[in-house]
Amino acid sequence: MFGLKRPYIICHMTQSIDGKVTGEFLGAPESAAATELYYEINREYKADAFACGRVTMEGSFTGGYYPDLAEYNGADVPKGDFVAPYKNKFFAVSFDRRGRLGWQTAEIEDEDPGYGGAHIIEVLCEGADARYLAYLRETGVSYIFAGKDEMDLPTALEKLYTLFGIERLLLEGGSIINGAFLRAGAVDELSLVVASVLAAAGDKPLFMGSELAAFELSGAKTHENGVLSLNYVRKKTEREKVLEFACTLPGAVTDMPFEDDFETTVFRHGEGGKWFGLLMRVEKSRLGLEGEGKADVLNLKCDPEESFIVREMYGGIIPAYHMNKRHWISVILESGVPLDFTESLIEKSYALTAKKSKTFSK
Repeated sequence: MFGLKRPYIICHMTQSIDGKVTGEFLGAPESAAATELYYEINREYKADAFACGRVTMEGSFTGGYYPDLAEYNGADVPKGDFVAPYKNKFFAVSFDRRGRLGWQTAEIEDEDPGYGGAHIIEVLCEGADARYLAYLRETGVSYIFAGKDEMDLPTALEKLYTLFGIERLLLEGGSIINGAFLRAGAVDELSLVVASVLAAAGDKPLFMGSELAAFELSGAKTHENGVLSLNYVRKKTEREKVLEFACTLPGAVTDMPFEDDFETTVFRHGEGGKWFGLLMRVEKSRLGLEGEGKADVLNLKCDPEESFIVREMYGGIIPAYHMNKRHWISVILESGVPLDFTESLIEKSYALTAKKSKTFSK
């Protein structure tokens, strides 16, 4: 779902054998070694930031405190994001859409260097109380807006990257925010510390509302007291692979030119800005495909004669969706069209749309 620049995101969690991440098991003596290892790995990552949802931040840092906002009645708060001065490039990112956390300092106060000293960034929705914004400004806490009523993760992550330079971020729960990141395709790596205990039935899973996502095991290690550490990296989708390939072509750039549309990416020539590809997510029913949901579709320019040939070769190549069907084709990704063949079509589209050199006759 992402075409914008964003941090590399590692979901780092302690979990039970049965994949739960919150509950009484975390406080059990059998989990002590796993918890200690979790914090040790956290420090080793030396990430630019860590991120948590509101409930986790409240339980770990604010302790339920909330200020009396009455003294900020009528406060004149400038519109837009607020980047407060900060000492170090180390951040605590709090996803708190309604502004319910009572930060009393601009930095996390904790003896653990994996958390202490991190400058706090509140990620809010646009409806946050203006009095709360005034309070954050007075406290020296930065804040950014991402979404009107619901959290807009692509916007939030782009702002964290561009405004604060966050390149590596540890996602540390809870289940709800983890699930939101996973559904948005924004979990690049998993770092799991498994305690040798089973959780209770009502405890929360690693990802709330998870969707099918493929990962590859990149590391596994056993530790004392039956603790296991596991590392997985996300398998790249065909969509991601064609995006990466397009960017290897000389002078090629990609962007998302359509307002509030984070699913459509245009491939352009850097000089002149002419399109050579359009990557979309389209309802399967509109493409005549079976099943529910959306398919990734890549529109490319193609010679009319070759267009007929390639459509005969692969059922996943059809006349262009929403573009000139004589000169453009649509490649339905993950439909059986070999990736190297799709890449060859991208190269041809790039060549067909390239700026022609002027020739002069004497």
